[in-house]
Amino acid sequence: MSKKTRQAKGKHARIKVGNSRFNSIDIICWIIALCLLAQVFLTPLLWGTNRIFPLVPIFESLHFQMSKMGDYLVLALLIISIGFFALYKDRRIGASLLFGLFSLFFIFDLTRVQAWTYQFLLMLWVISFLKKDRTNEGEVLQVLRLMIAFTYFWSGIHKINVYYFTDTFPWLLESFSWTQPLGKYKAVALASVIYESLLGILILFPRFWKYALLLISLFHVLILMVLGPLGHFWNVVVWPWNIAMIAFAWVLFREAIPFDFKRSIRFTPSIAIIVLLGICPLGAWFNIWPDPISLTMYSGMGDEAVVFYDEKDPTCLPPWSEEDKFVSDGLSFLSLDTWAFKELGVPAFPGMASYKKAGKVYCACSNSSYKGLQTMELSDRFKESKKKWTTINCEVLRNE
Repeated sequence: MSKKTRQAKGKHARIKVGNSRFNSIDIICWIIALCLLAQVFLTPLLWGTNRIFPLVPIFESLHFQMSKMGDYLVLALLIISIGFFALYKDRRIGASLLFGLFSLFFIFDLTRVQAWTYQFLLMLWVISFLKKDRTNEGEVLQVLRLMIAFTYFWSGIHKINVYYFTDTFPWLLESFSWTQPLGKYKAVALASVIYESLLGILILFPRFWKYALLLISLFHVLILMVLGPLGHFWNVVVWPWNIAMIAFAWVLFREAIPFDFKRSIRFTPSIAIIVLLGICPLGAWFNIWPDPISLTMYSGMGDEAVVFYDEKDPTCLPPWSEEDKFVSDGLSFLSLDTWAFKELGVPAFPGMASYKKAGKVYCACSNSSYKGLQTMELSDRFKESKKKWTTINCEVLRNE
């Protein structure tokens, strides 16, 4: 690397605010930390074990429950670790610590694996490769840019399905009376798909960055209007994430940093990120890769599950379940997503394997033979009628 390139690199890696210059990596870390703190405070029960919604560990043998004091200590450890990551100058140590902690949280409960937690986990992993002297800062920033590009691209591409056009998109536009009529137009829904996917392509080319930054800002402002207090007042935990995405864009794509492509490819996280966020999300189209780590946000696609029980025996369920249940043939049904949202602030982790694990924990709470799990799998993203329903009673789940 020439002296001129090094000087340019140092210049563009910093953002000037007043009379001070802040390193771009530091700002990214502060954004991650602030966003995570906000989201942890919005979802405190998600990070503990004392709750009604079943814990869904990767391996059933890892299922355990701590005391309330243990939960408080773990939550305190998480908050302290986030603060340490934000304040400690050696980003490698803070990022590695937080990456390891979040990995353990994921292993012991898949419900904690959401699109935003997965993105932050990978960002922490990439930052942990930053050298102490920061001579590879350009490579780190370039991989972070690539992650943001993949997020917009796949989030848009996954919306190419009949359920987004007929259900999710019209629901989103029901937020305001003046937008509701637009929900019935497939052309408007298609425009939203193209808009989001195009953001992921535009930010790959520096010549388009000034336009992409405005489009990204507008995109997330619209999302906050639709999901926020003025709209549906829904999924509160993603509000800070949408603000963070605007901030990421303005830090990462504000100025072009001289970049050596060959050096970047040799940078360890590059290939992994290309595989995990650039290629693997395609697996969601064939039901071989989980939705939350495929960036299928508000796509309309996704399996669903409900627990059912005798209307006279609502044991092992939250006290408010009577408000959200629906009744059919003498049985009551409660959606796992509704249950998780109301108790934990996030949806349930989708997929038959995780649904069965949740069902086993639910069934273990009672010996009733009138309890069980019903799942719905979408077998065709272009034909709304193709849905696969499966009913499994507790007796079967207990014996699996």
